[in-house]
Amino acid sequence: MTVKELFQSLDFKDIIEPMKKKYPTALLPLSRYKEDYDIILNTVFSGEGGTLTFHPDSDSDAYMCEGDRYFNIVGMEVVLPDNGAVTAAEAAAEILWCSAPFGRYGEIDWGDPADWYDKVEPDESQRELDLLEAKIGSVPERLKQFVLSSSSIETIYYESQTYGKSDRIDYIAELLLNPLYNSKKYLNPDKQQECICVLYTTPEHPCTTAEQNRIIEIIDKYFGSTPWQLFTCHCNGLDREAELDITYITQ
Repeated sequence: MTVKELFQSLDFKDIIEPMKKKYPTALLPLSRYKEDYDIILNTVFSGEGGTLTFHPDSDSDAYMCEGDRYFNIVGMEVVLPDNGAVTAAEAAAEILWCSAPFGRYGEIDWGDPADWYDKVEPDESQRELDLLEAKIGSVPERLKQFVLSSSSIETIYYESQTYGKSDRIDYIAELLLNPLYNSKKYLNPDKQQECICVLYTTPEHPCTTAEQNRIIEIIDKYFGSTPWQLFTCHCNGLDREAELDITYITQ
């Protein structure tokens, strides 16, 4: 069977536990894997393929997915051991973990490695402030000082992968509110925290008033007592989908 056929035979919840067991300290946000799972289910094979063999001793060729793209990965043949030493869910977990960092993206230009260490980077807080202002424009002095004095800043991206089969805002709601994805782990009620949310849609399919009201309702439920702000922006490349970026700023 192919990678796509393997994933079609499994629910995402079947893959989570084997993934958490095999990679307990090296996981992306679980919501990210749900997005990639849906991308795999909806991607048409247009590459050269390959073969991913899983051996009884737990060794496998899943590493071949690292750096590859889903348009090729979905057509790869999956070979499982006859003795059942590796289950379908365990194989899918390994494939998803190996492919998720880059599978959805086009070719990446890393530039000249010789230039990587020549640039003088600002400190982390200043860099995060610069990124935030690039998204939403100039920020108030109070928020600027909050960012600069923070102990940690983390941005998580929640992108709908509906392919026109469901509502894009409902998809993001599922990523935020379903306990299966543990998205609330980024909230820290024991510390002073503030969150900046940016909802991206394309100019051709902008966020409607009804969608904005809906996302406000969703993130208000998600954050509880944690202060938050919402901004809406346009971004090319999302087609009819939506992306919610949340920057978690913690003192």
